Amino acid sequence: MTIAPNPVKANFSLKYNAPGSGPVVIRITDMSGRPIETVRGTINKGQNLIYLQGKPTWKPGMYLVTVEQGANIQRGKFLYQ
Repeated sequence: MTIAPNPVKANFSLKYNAPGSGPVVIRITDMSGRPIETVRGTINKGQNLIYLQGKPTWKPGMYLVTVEQGANIQRGKFLYQ
């Protein structure tokens, strides 16, 4: 998974290579593990580009992104400014 741009100022994207088509859950948490945002959707097998938007309520700092598709879990982190 690739997060761009990083650092994030507003809008950003996740480039995610999915092992199969189906539902996906994207969770954004702060570094202490507190949930900030959860997005659910459906993706296709192979390369996917998922667009997300930072919220004005997010404080500047590091955040973790978890993409869950069944048993496949990928993680990344980004700096929000």
